[in-house]
Amino acid sequence: MLRSASDDQSLLRRQTDADNLRRPRSPVSRLYEAGAHAFAPVTVHGDLAPEAPPALSERPLVVLLQGPVGPFFSRLQAHLEASGYRTIRINFNASDWLFSRKRNAVKFVGDAARWERWFEAFVQDARPDCILYFGCQREIHRIALAVADRFQVPTFSFEEGYLRPGFITMEPRGNNSLSPLAARAPALTAPVPPEELPAPGPDCGFVGMCAYAWAYYVFRSLTQAFYGRTVFHRSRPILPELFRWLRNLTRKGLHVPANRKLMDELTTSASRRYFVVALQVHDDMQLRCSGRGWTNERLIQASLASFVRSAPDDAILVFKVHPLERGHGQPRAFIRRKARIFGCEDRVRVLDDGSISQVLQHSRGLLTVNSSSALSALYHGVPILLLGESLVRHPEFAACAESAADIDRFWTGAKAADLGEARNLLDNLRREALIPGSYYSSVGEAETMRRVIGRIESAGIAAAVRRRQLSLVIGGQFHRPAPRAAAEPVEGMTRLKEAGEGTA
Repeated sequence: MLRSASDDQSLLRRQTDADNLRRPRSPVSRLYEAGAHAFAPVTVHGDLAPEAPPALSERPLVVLLQGPVGPFFSRLQAHLEASGYRTIRINFNASDWLFSRKRNAVKFVGDAARWERWFEAFVQDARPDCILYFGCQREIHRIALAVADRFQVPTFSFEEGYLRPGFITMEPRGNNSLSPLAARAPALTAPVPPEELPAPGPDCGFVGMCAYAWAYYVFRSLTQAFYGRTVFHRSRPILPELFRWLRNLTRKGLHVPANRKLMDELTTSASRRYFVVALQVHDDMQLRCSGRGWTNERLIQASLASFVRSAPDDAILVFKVHPLERGHGQPRAFIRRKARIFGCEDRVRVLDDGSISQVLQHSRGLLTVNSSSALSALYHGVPILLLGESLVRHPEFAACAESAADIDRFWTGAKAADLGEARNLLDNLRREALIPGSYYSSVGEAETMRRVIGRIESAGIAAAVRRRQLSLVIGGQFHRPAPRAAAEPVEGMTRLKEAGEGTA
């Protein structure tokens, strides 16, 4: 006889209640029961082996890992809960805690190996329906994605907007070269109806980003000794970092006259005579993990050497320094010193402020490892040479360098992508990967959060909840991948009090 849906639900409740009474609950199970909101401060020791499944809820559970600097993920968590979701935020350092809500939050302390074991046990116990993170190349997020894949849990990766300002990026699994759209890029050239294109949000993020980044890294450095071992995607000690930010602001002011004079030259007498080399932040994860071994210094030297060998005699080479990199080194001095060595100082310019879009509009070509400035170059019909992995590393859109000879050919043989196809690609990216808004301002927040939550719902996580529930009664037990062999004790988690008194 066929069972009805109500019979399944009744059997599910009986099975879950019996399991809960019969078997001891693990610390993680007790923490993540449906409806739990405040977590007493307790450190979990020992292996978090799978226990009886916790009581199930009709409300999907969304787990938030590290977000962008600032309170964006905290605000997103509040909007998710207001929309009926259960949420858990996992903090990895004191700055994560500083910008997170003080309820429905847990603190992980440990290295990468311990994080993988802990998170696998966590996913088995909590059975989240969706996992969110910012920066798919961060080690903790690469590990989380691998665990989520094993348990077939949907994930979304946030990143700075491919098109800026006015957009953030949100895609399944990864971004940039790891975007699910990367392999499909050559096919994403069909026109997009104008009504399907989201309008950009307000341009109000750069100052906020700088302020939040400064607060995040300074606070993390001040509290690192008290927090315990953890995994950082960037190592920035506090005193050198304070000095670099002060130097950045000082140089921004001191270089205003030179930058303005150079911008005037590039948009008038030097228009269409110069190539742009777009540098990136030295510890940018896309550069480090998808840059094929390239660094800013290596790019500067290789482009100068090739420029002297093969570029037209009247060509100019402009190095665009990333504004956040301006104080973290001596990029101007390094470039000028190398230019003198190669004997081309009079043909080399350095710009460390201003709009990259405006610079590209008047250029003959762009060279970069994998900067998002390549998307701006596509929009303006500018030839591109890519040295690293990128969302648009396809011969239809860019020259893909494999050797010094490829760089040499670019100066005289650079060809732009078909402008119509390039702009159609950007429209498809805008529709499928971008959301209007800013991580660093609350202006337009309601619309941004509505679209983010809509994208989460598009992953079908409500259906996943029901599939998960029914899986419990197949054979009377929860079906999941076999647990790993017992390992060393996991001391990875401290829960934070609802009132915000948890340890930092």
